Amino acid sequence: MGLIFVFIKPENNLKNNLIKLSLLRKNFYFILNGLYPWSHPLTNKIKLRLLKPINIKYIQISLTYDCQCSCAHCGMSKYNTSQEKLKPRYIYKIINNIVPNGFGQIDFFGGEPLLDENIYQYVKYSSARGIFTHINTNGLKLKEDNVRRLAKSGLRAISISFDSPNPEIHNKNRGINESFQRALIGAQLCIKNGIKTIMSIYSSPNDIVNGQTEELINIAKEYKFDSVRLLGTFKVGNLSSVDDPKYPDKAIKILKKIIKDNPMVKPHGIWKCFVPYRTVAYISPYGDVQPCSMVPFKFGNIGIESFSSILKRMYKHPLYDISEPGCIMNSGMVKKAFYDNADCRKQNLPIPIEQLVFSQEKD
Repeated sequence: MGLIFVFIKPENNLKNNLIKLSLLRKNFYFILNGLYPWSHPLTNKIKLRLLKPINIKYIQISLTYDCQCSCAHCGMSKYNTSQEKLKPRYIYKIINNIVPNGFGQIDFFGGEPLLDENIYQYVKYSSARGIFTHINTNGLKLKEDNVRRLAKSGLRAISISFDSPNPEIHNKNRGINESFQRALIGAQLCIKNGIKTIMSIYSSPNDIVNGQTEELINIAKEYKFDSVRLLGTFKVGNLSSVDDPKYPDKAIKILKKIIKDNPMVKPHGIWKCFVPYRTVAYISPYGDVQPCSMVPFKFGNIGIESFSSILKRMYKHPLYDISEPGCIMNSGMVKKAFYDNADCRKQNLPIPIEQLVFSQEKD
């Protein structure tokens, strides 16, 4: 099965959290993993196949908020970075708890996850348990030796971000000279080493209307990327001050034609948000558990409480009942509870969910 969380379109009944393994698959998996917990190509592959029905459900783990770039659209830029990061033993504990909690994929996130030298061991450890491994990266550290190590560790997929088909614009936005060229070379190395390689692009309405988005898609096709993840405007991070994140009709019309003409393009957060479907959870570099990397509301910390108990409580929250199209951070409910709340806006992110009052909670 390909990647997954940006490619699969959940049906409405998935909101009831019905994506799970059959009893037969579950028992077979846990017996096999108990007998052969170490990494081996054959057993890794069998475990991966057993977990295929839950590959759509993924845990995002940010290893660090450090990054070489300073992108204008970064969604992680407002997070507090003064805390102590999780030690490796906690990351391994999270990995061990992914499948028991019904998830089949791990998404190593950042900042830039490749700045953490432990990433190779985390990927190998996850792959040995049949978990679908995926990395989000700016591509700057995708040199030949690093890519070979990732492939040997069992990395299944990688998303590399691009901002513009014009290298000069991309480099200026990143604040790094030759970052476009380095990311493109890194992508070719990933493809060469058998890693599913996704071009991840943020497309503003202007990018869509002026043809920049389509030009990037053409580059992805020319260089044999597996697919394109097209991110919408999320009212978070550096874009939290955007008044109206919704796309105008002209941009939507063009975008629909682009997607129709290019099946490799998978929109993310423009029409649907995965949070209400309960197919995602996020853990920060400091152990805070959130609905998603783009949702700066924390429900607990794994250093204090078990991930399982936090997850159960989180999935019952009214936040998961939001039915408006697109990212829930663009919704009217979040606007009233968070963006219109001056006291909350002044606090370091993420903020405890208890400090937000949602309309359903008032009744």
